Amino acid sequence: MRAIVRLMSVKLTQWGSLLFPLVLVFLCACDRAREAERLFAAAQEAEKAGQLEVAADLYHRAAGLKPHDFDLHYQAALLYLRAGHFPEAEAPLRKAIALRPDFGPAHLNLGAVLLQQGKKEEGRKESDPPRRAGGWMSGAASKAVTRGW
Repeated sequence: MRAIVRLMSVKLTQWGSLLFPLVLVFLCACDRAREAERLFAAAQEAEKAGQLEVAADLYHRAAGLKPHDFDLHYQAALLYLRAGHFPEAEAPLRKAIALRPDFGPAHLNLGAVLLQQGKKEEGRKESDPPRRAGGWMSGAASKAVTRGW
């Protein structure tokens, strides 16, 4: 009987030693997600208060904690666009599109940013995705949006 109890305690100890790091990783991931959400909320408040540099820093810090969060990258890009900082908006827009390639407004905003920077051909292509396989907008809608360009 003692041998069985000893064997069971060894097995539990082995499982415990395996589970403890997994539990820590899970808890750290939850903390990172909560911290990213807190930073995101603070960034939105800073943006409402007109503190654009603070908001941009908070968005970037939050994106560092949750790099696969589309909203963090897209909101940072929108902040730059509203402030008229077109070159700074390009990188977060590209990250947002990489995460959600079917989100049309991100494509349109990136197209506008590229056009603003004088990259006309690339801007037009980004704004007119029906030419690409799996485009996000119908041809008629895309022509209506890009007609003035």
